[in-house]
Amino acid sequence: ELAAAASLPLLIITVMLLRAEHFILGRRGYSVVAGKQSSPRLIPLGRLKFVALGICFFVLLLPVILPYGALVNAAFAPVATTPLTFANATLRNFNFVFFELSATKPVLKNTFILGALAATIGTVLAVVIGLAFSWIVVRTNTPFKGFIAGASMVPLFVPPLVAGVAWGILGSPKTGLLNTALKWMSIDFRFDFYSMSGLIIVFGIYYAPYVYMFTASALRNMDPSLEEAAERGAIRSMLRGRRVAYVGGIAAATAAGAAGAIVLATRA
Repeated sequence: ELAAAASLPLLIITVMLLRAEHFILGRRGYSVVAGKQSSPRLIPLGRLKFVALGICFFVLLLPVILPYGALVNAAFAPVATTPLTFANATLRNFNFVFFELSATKPVLKNTFILGALAATIGTVLAVVIGLAFSWIVVRTNTPFKGFIAGASMVPLFVPPLVAGVAWGILGSPKTGLLNTALKWMSIDFRFDFYSMSGLIIVFGIYYAPYVYMFTASALRNMDPSLEEAAERGAIRSMLRGRRVAYVGGIAAATAAGAAGAIVLATRA
């Protein structure tokens, strides 16, 4: 309950920011006018290049240098809060974690096995869902496509904390809302999002919008001459749509699968 109460304001803030972005941008679009492709022309800054370097260093200081520097300090220093020097540097922490701590090996084994399995199968599921969703939105006359396309992108902007809490409330094996509803309808089936299969389903659904971004763009920008060639070949309407969508879908699914695999593998 406390986690849900903490995550709900994050969800509300996310929705408000998305609405503010829509209000500011409106229906305006942006395009890049480019000529012959070449290397960008570098602007000489003179002595100001050191100022620019300092600005870049300051920007990287808080999100990159300080946090990872603190991890390196804690890993090699005898005490995490002690500044690391050549005199006090030690590998004792690594020896304790990987060789002396009995729980390390089972944890690492389960992490790699579960992570690889969830990333692999979850990616396949995400590609299937994202490709089918993008084909329906882009290549069919389904009503309310604008709302569907916008709603499908919401998981990309929702913090993972909110999604984790929501899926936990829905699919808890004993007290989940879905299982409570199934029990009320006298259905014996139960969801368990804490299991391996539940983890894969959640991964596939949650990361399907990443696949949708790639596949929808590929299907939307597909050369109309392909369809015109199919029409001149007197292919029947349904068969033509399937073949043309299939050709575009293969290329889109390849890129989307690679992107989804990277995202899932890094977040598993």
